Amino acid sequence: MRHPVRILLAAVVMLMVHATLYPYRFSNVSVGFLHWGLPALGASCIGGCQRWGLPANRADWLDVLLNLCLFLPLGLLPGIQCRDGRDRRISLLLTTFFSLVLELVQAYIRGRDSSLRDLALNSMSAAFGIAAVNLPGFNSERIRQRIQSAIEERGVLLLGILWATPQFFPFFPRLRLSVLAYALQIGLASSWISWTLVENAIIYWMLVCLIGCCPGPKAGLWASVLLLSLSPLSLFIEPGKESLTLLAWAAAGTLAGAACIAADKIPTNRLLAGLSLALIAYRQLEPFYWRQVRFHDFSWLPLLPEFEPARHAAIRTLALKCFFYWQAIRQLCLGWSLPAPRVVPTLAGLILLAEYAQQYQPSQTPELTDPLLCLTGIWPAWRLVKAYSEPLDNR
Repeated sequence: MRHPVRILLAAVVMLMVHATLYPYRFSNVSVGFLHWGLPALGASCIGGCQRWGLPANRADWLDVLLNLCLFLPLGLLPGIQCRDGRDRRISLLLTTFFSLVLELVQAYIRGRDSSLRDLALNSMSAAFGIAAVNLPGFNSERIRQRIQSAIEERGVLLLGILWATPQFFPFFPRLRLSVLAYALQIGLASSWISWTLVENAIIYWMLVCLIGCCPGPKAGLWASVLLLSLSPLSLFIEPGKESLTLLAWAAAGTLAGAACIAADKIPTNRLLAGLSLALIAYRQLEPFYWRQVRFHDFSWLPLLPEFEPARHAAIRTLALKCFFYWQAIRQLCLGWSLPAPRVVPTLAGLILLAEYAQQYQPSQTPELTDPLLCLTGIWPAWRLVKAYSEPLDNR
């Protein structure tokens, strides 16, 4: 791979665009261009805060901190890629221009602000990132090689993205204490034992074991630390029912996976394949209750009228299903040395039969999305098996 840092930089840029322009509700009337501070907080400012636009409360200080850190990768990555000071200065100018464009566009998005202070903080953040490259002991070449090796681990990287999507989509946290208090209140009042919670723990355990099986045990242990650190952020994004309990069971599954790796008891591909198939079967056939009367007809989820109001939940569900199907295909191919062109249609056919049976279940909605998602996994499955056919065994 010739330009791994550029690939990562492009991904970071796309994530920045999403985080700053979400929820994409544009208006014909602007809220004002490049004011200093946040007008919505002007009433709460007193004295110098109101006069100079300084942060007035904890939410305002948090906004300053986020903007100061937001563009740090856009300074570090070009700093690693560029070879001399001139190119780094040009990258800083381009980053500032990029931030300026985003701030101007935010003037036409409801609920957003076009802030000159954010522009200044973003530029400072990028400058800090570029300056960090010149610090003593900073090895750009070693970091570039680490990024390249991470990107070339396509299988785990792809499955990790599919896992992260349902956890953190829409990738725009509502970092407010009231949101956290609501999530904690719901979690403390909910049941702490259910199949959904056990399933969540199994998913985290499988993900940690998957990483420990492919790149290596050290990567699996670091992944468990990263999951334990990042998972609490999901409380801030969209707290839902039993969010605290889900987080606790996720931590239990992560620790169980780390314990398996530390004890050198990484599960075999066949065991992971069996668990994946069991989870797929449960999701498709639960509550295991049918009647002779057909309740539903086949449909396609994106065309249903209820898809638009629940778009975020639907996208998270689709990403989680892709994770399940592609991971099951991968383990079946590696565990039993089966070719992907045979495994994928067979699994898609079984899922189609389960969808057909859902017509006779009052609580299920049969639709064609699941078999199609499974069929789309034939190319990723081939890439995953090809990338890891040598380091993995069929224990």
